Amino acid sequence: MPHKTITITEDVYDILVRMKLPNESFSEQIRRLTEKKGKISECAGLWARWMTKKQMDDISNTIKECRRQSARAKAEKARFLRRAGHNVHPRPKNGDAVNEQNTAFKKAVNSSETMVDKPEK
Repeated sequence: MPHKTITITEDVYDILVRMKLPNESFSEQIRRLTEKKGKISECAGLWARWMTKKQMDDISNTIKECRRQSARAKAEKARFLRRAGHNVHPRPKNGDAVNEQNTAFKKAVNSSETMVDKPEK
C-alpha cells in the first residue's frame, strides 16, 4: 500500500499519541477519528481514554455546580414571582406554564410596581 508523509506540529503529535489506542497505527487512528459515526452513544466514554482522573473529576464537579446554580436561580425566580403576586407552580409540567412564568417574570422585572425587599428600619 502506498504511503504519504505529512507534517504536524509537536503539540498535535502529543494529542494523537494520548488518543492512540493500544496496538493502533497512526493511520488506523486517523481513520477512526475521522470516520462519521451514526449514533452519539457510540462516542460515550471516548474522552476517558486520554483524560486524567483529576480532569474527569473537575468536569464532573463543574457540571454539578452548574446544576446547583441553575436550581438556585429557578428557586429565586419563583420566589420573586410569588412576591410580585403571581401564582407560581414550583415545577411546571408543560411548556405553556413555563412560558407563562417567563412572561410574568419579565413583566415583573420591568414593571415599576415590582415588589422589592426593602431593608427594615
